[in-house]
Amino acid sequence: MVNKMKGAFLILVLVVFCSSTVLAVEDGVTLGLQQIIEKAVRENIDLKIAELNLEDARLNYKKGQLNNLISNSRLLALQTELVKVQAEEVYKNVRDSVILDVIGKYIDIISVNQKLITAQKEVELQAKKVEEVKAQVEVGYKGSLELFEQETSYLSALNSLEKIKDELEQKVRELKQKAAISKGIEIEFIKLVKPEVWSVSEEDVLATAISNNIVLKVRRQQVTLAENDLEKARVSGTPEIDLRKKEIVLDKTGLELTKEQQNIENDFQNKYYLQKQSVKNMEMAEKAVIQAGEHYKIIKEQSDAGLVSKNDLLSSELRLYEAENRFTDSIINYYINMLQLQKAMGLELEVDIDNEDSSK
Repeated sequence: MVNKMKGAFLILVLVVFCSSTVLAVEDGVTLGLQQIIEKAVRENIDLKIAELNLEDARLNYKKGQLNNLISNSRLLALQTELVKVQAEEVYKNVRDSVILDVIGKYIDIISVNQKLITAQKEVELQAKKVEEVKAQVEVGYKGSLELFEQETSYLSALNSLEKIKDELEQKVRELKQKAAISKGIEIEFIKLVKPEVWSVSEEDVLATAISNNIVLKVRRQQVTLAENDLEKARVSGTPEIDLRKKEIVLDKTGLELTKEQQNIENDFQNKYYLQKQSVKNMEMAEKAVIQAGEHYKIIKEQSDAGLVSKNDLLSSELRLYEAENRFTDSIINYYINMLQLQKAMGLELEVDIDNEDSSK
């Protein structure tokens, strides 16, 4: 779900941008973002290792349950469960990291591709200025030094354009490598528009984060078990040394529980703040695009009436592209922070930015 952009000029910009968002065309096979994520999850070596460790931990957990039928030790059962839970957490963290990395690389390419269009406009502008200064030099209005300076600006813009092209190619290679995508597969990059802001209260985020944290649940069980164990020891006439050891166990498990909860709260507060800030930045960037679009519309009308030069029109158009670049980057930043917040809440990572229905 996305909000509609304001102003026809924005639609024009995005249509132009979308026309150059299909890269690496060879064999006619097209992958969208969702297919890339699924492929990366299947092929990632670190995730395969974590999956095997998780399977091993689950088998040990089942084995421990069977062995514990004889000893009936709640402490041993919880310790075995904790190992399994930690393996589940490791697997989820690795999987989340793979997904975040793929999405980050994917939308970063969208940003660079849009900057490529802006750089092309900059080269076009600087080339026209060279022609303009050259004509003025020929009639004696300007000197050769000014022409040299303008030609230098043109070469600098051209160099920047080439760097962005190289950066784009490198980022596509990195994404393909991350998702184990062969060279003959086409990747389709969608256009980014302002999303409907994910609205969630601070209290709900924290409550969900705490509720979904499995390790925190096990820590609570360990505290309860340590309390019961200590109480049983006290009424059983346990020697002071052994009693003190059980008190230490209780103190340690209590501190581990507190530390776990503090870590969750600190992580949540940081990510919640960043998500809120990214929303504000996105709204400010959108306003800047609207203002740039209105300015371009005015300059366009003046140019059509012969009141301003073509270079002035091109400069205004370039400022519109630059504002659009910043807006796109703010949208990307919002998505990344939203995903990080979902991760802190223990939710499955999901973001609705893939609007094509490509198939493998």
